[in-house]
Amino acid sequence: MSHENIPSNLEDKILLLAEMIENSSEAIIAHGPDKKLICWNLGAEKLFGYSKHEALGQYVSDLKFTILTATEITSIENQIQEFGSWKSERTFFHKNGIPFWGAVTGNKLSSKNGGEDYFYFIIKDISNHIKLEANLQRNNDELELLLKFRTEELHKTEEYYRSVFENNPMPMWVIDIETFKFLDVNQCAIQQYGYSREEFLSMTALDIREEDDKEKFKNLYRGLDTGSKTINRGVWKHKIKDGSIIYVEITAQNLEYHGVAARLILANNITEKYMAEEKLIVNEKRFKSLIENSHDAFTMFDEKLNIIYRSQSSERITGWPNNEVIGLNFISGIHPDDFKSTYRKILEIKNTPFKSSILEFRLKHKNGNFICVNGFVSNLMNDENVKAIVFNFQDVTDRKISEEKLQASEVRFRSLIENSKDVFVMFDKSFNIIYRSPSANRVTGFSDSDLLGANGMINVHPDDLAEAKVILVDLLANPGKKIRILYRNKHKDGHYINIDGVMTNLLNDASVNAIVFSFQDVTDVIKAEKERNRMNDEIIKRSKRLEQFAYIISHNLRLPVANILGIADYLKGDITDDDCANMVDFLSSATVKLDEVIKDLNNILQIQSQIAEYKEVVSMSKLVADIESSIKMLLHNYHVTINIDFEAKDEITTIKSYLYSIFYNLISNSVKYRKLDEPLVISLRSKVVQDKLIITVKDNGLGFNYKQNAEKIFGLYKRFHPEIEGKGIGLFLVKTQVESLDGTISVSSELGLGTEFTMEFPLSN
Repeated sequence: MSHENIPSNLEDKILLLAEMIENSSEAIIAHGPDKKLICWNLGAEKLFGYSKHEALGQYVSDLKFTILTATEITSIENQIQEFGSWKSERTFFHKNGIPFWGAVTGNKLSSKNGGEDYFYFIIKDISNHIKLEANLQRNNDELELLLKFRTEELHKTEEYYRSVFENNPMPMWVIDIETFKFLDVNQCAIQQYGYSREEFLSMTALDIREEDDKEKFKNLYRGLDTGSKTINRGVWKHKIKDGSIIYVEITAQNLEYHGVAARLILANNITEKYMAEEKLIVNEKRFKSLIENSHDAFTMFDEKLNIIYRSQSSERITGWPNNEVIGLNFISGIHPDDFKSTYRKILEIKNTPFKSSILEFRLKHKNGNFICVNGFVSNLMNDENVKAIVFNFQDVTDRKISEEKLQASEVRFRSLIENSKDVFVMFDKSFNIIYRSPSANRVTGFSDSDLLGANGMINVHPDDLAEAKVILVDLLANPGKKIRILYRNKHKDGHYINIDGVMTNLLNDASVNAIVFSFQDVTDVIKAEKERNRMNDEIIKRSKRLEQFAYIISHNLRLPVANILGIADYLKGDITDDDCANMVDFLSSATVKLDEVIKDLNNILQIQSQIAEYKEVVSMSKLVADIESSIKMLLHNYHVTINIDFEAKDEITTIKSYLYSIFYNLISNSVKYRKLDEPLVISLRSKVVQDKLIITVKDNGLGFNYKQNAEKIFGLYKRFHPEIEGKGIGLFLVKTQVESLDGTISVSSELGLGTEFTMEFPLSN
C-alpha cells in the first residue's frame, strides 16, 4: 500500500487493529532487537498464566514458557529474515508447569527506512487438536485465533499494518457494509478459498454463501453496528471456489476503509473441528439410542457398588423400575448360592482399574423368581468419560434351561450312538476321520488310534474308489444333501466287508460341522441275498426244465406210445400173417423211437443229478485236443481245421465232463452243419473281462436265420436244417450244462455266414 493511500486516521486504525489483537483468544507476543518482550496480549496471559506485568520486558528464557536457547532464537530470527515467516509446532509450558502442544507462527516488522527489526509470534494451543487426532482420528483442535495486536507498542507504519493483515495465518478481508463487496483480502484467504485477488475484488460476500444463507446474512449484517467493538458473529457456512462447503467462525470489526464504511472480517476455518463435533454429537445420540433400545441391559454402579444408572432394558429384564433401585447396592439381588463367588469377582474387578471379566449368576426378579444373567463387567472408574463400573448383561434363563435340556438330550443321544448296532463316523471338510462310534471298532476291526485323522477313502475297495470319489464331490458341493452309498471296505484282517449307509453333508451346521456317515455291515445280508437270488434262479431254471419235461411227455412220448397202443389194439383183431409181420415192424420202429426219447430224458436227468460232481482244474486246450483225437477221422475226412487261443485263460476250475460235453457238442454241430463247398474252420478263444471268463466258439458253416429262430435256438428237438439228419437235442444239452455251471450262453448267426456261440462263466466258480 502506497503512503498516499494510507487513511488520514491510520493511527486510529492501527489502534483499532491493536485492540483486536489485544482481545484475541490466541497468544500474540513480540520482542524487539534486544530480545525483550514488548507485546503480551490477553490470549498470552490466558495461555501461559503470566500477567502482562510479569511478561513485558522479560526475556523468553526468563519466563520458560518454552525451551529455547539463544542460538535457537537467533536461528528462528534468521529463518524469518530469509523466508519472511517461520512456523512450528512444539511443547510450551504454563506458569503452573503443565506442558501443552502449541502451534506458533513468527513474522517480522521492519521500519520503512530500514530501521531495526521487530519479531512477533502468534501462538495457539493445539493440545485439543492433537488429543482429538489421537483419540477420535477425525476431530480437530480448537482453533480460536482473534487477530489483535498492541499497535502502540509496535511500529506505527503502513508496512506494519499490511504485514499483520497479509501474513495472518487465518483468512481476513474487508467488505463494504452496504454492498458487501470485497474491498481487500489477505493471502491466506486467497489460498483457502481458491479465488485469485482479482476474482475476490470482483465478488461480494454473498457469492461465498449458499442460497439459503444469503438473506439471513443480508438482514443480520446490515443491521449490525459493532462500533469500535470486536465481536464474534458465530459459525457460518462458506462456499469455496471448487464448490465445497467449509465452516468458519467469524470475528467482525467495523472500520473506515478509504473513506468507505467497511467491516474487517477474520474467518477461522473450523470445518474439521465442526465436523468432528457434529460427529461426536451424532455418535453420542446414536450410542444413547443403542443403549436405550438394546436388547442387552446396562447398569452402572459406583465404587461402593451402588447403582447410579440403568438402561430401559434393565427394567424390562429384572422387572424393577429405576426409581426403586437407583442408589441401592447392586449385590443385594444376587442369589445366595451365587453370592460368594460373584462378590469375590466383582471386588477383584473393582480393585483393578480397567479390568474386565465375564460374570454369570442368578439375579432376583421383582416377581420373586431368580433369573440367570450373563454379561461383561468392566471397571471404568478411572475413565474420565464414565467414572463407573459398567455391567452389560443379558437374561440367559431360557438359554440355560435349553442348554440343560440340550445337555441331557446330548447324553441320551450319545448313549444311543455308543450302544447302537449302526456305526457312526464323522469326517471334516477334507474327509479326514474326526469321530468313530464304538461300534466302528467291532465292525471294521480298526481301533480309533488306527484311523482317527486318516482319510476316509483309505480302506475303500480299489474297484469302488472312483465311484466313491464322485459321490463325495457331489456331497461336498451340496450342503445338507444326503446320499445312500454301498461299497466294499477293507477289514483290519485283510478281507473286504460290504458297507451300506447314508452320508449327510452337515458341514454348514454349526452344531455338527462335519460329514456324518451312518452305516451297517451288510456283508452277510448281501451273501444271503446272493444265495437267495441263486436259489431263485435255480428254481426258475428247474421250473423251465419241468416245462421241458412236460413238453417231452405230452409230445415226444405221446406219439410212440400212441403208435404202440394202436398196434396192440390192431393185433387183437383178425389179421393176416402179412399184416402181423407189418405190425411187428411198426411196433419195433415205435419202440426204438420211444427208447431214443427215454435215452434223451435220461441224459438230461443225468446232467441234473451230476451238478454236485467234483470240480477240478481243467485245461481247456487239453480238453479240445482230446476231442480232436476222438473224432480225428471225421475231421480229416471233412477237412476241418480247429484253431484255439486260450492264452488269456486256459485253466479253469469246473466239472470236466460238462465242459467236455459242451465243447464236443458245439464242435460236432459245426461239423454237421458245414458248407460242402468250403473247408470248415472252427475257432475257440478265451478272454477275461473283470471277474468273468468269456469263451467263444465260432465257425464258417451254414449258419441260420437268427431273427426268425432267436426264441427256439436252445429248445429241445429244435432243428433249423431239416435236410441234415439230427434230433435237435444237442444245443439244449449245451445250454443246460452251461447254466448248471452258473454260466450263460448266447449265439449270433447269419444264414450262409456261420455261427458264433459266446459263453460267460464267473471266475469265482
